[in-house]
Order: sequence, then C-alpha cells, then structure tokens
Amino acid sequence: MCVCDLVEILHTTQPNISQHLKKLKARGLVNETRRSQWIYYSLNMKDKPHLLGILDQLSSMTEQIQAARPQSCN
Repeated sequence: MCVCDLVEILHTTQPNISQHLKKLKARGLVNETRRSQWIYYSLNMKDKPHLLGILDQLSSMTEQIQAARPQSCN
C-alpha cells in the first residue's frame, strides 16, 4: 500500500502519514518496498508475526477505545 492510498483511507495529509510510517518502519513494524518513484508499505509479518493479532484485537475494541478518550472541550 502506498502513502497515497493511506491518505485516502485515513482522510489525513501525506506528510502526516509519512511521519507515522517512518516511525513504524524504525520500530520494525512495517516494510518498505521502492518501485521507481513510489514507495509501498506492508506489515512486517516475518519479524513480527503477532502484529496481525494485535491489530485484530484493536479493531474489535473500537467502541471501548472511543469511550476511553477524554471528552473535548466545547
């Protein structure tokens, strides 16, 4: 998946996505593959096989995570 795909999915800016991916790559959570001018990212399942299980748990906990967030000021 390239940054442009993530920008569209997550509705945020390209620099924001790039900074997050840089940090995830530094921690070994994502792999980077360059194809000409494009960079594609994928989960590092080889070195971090538990990663997919963690992501599955997070997606099932969406309501709990949102409820735990502090309420914003009005």
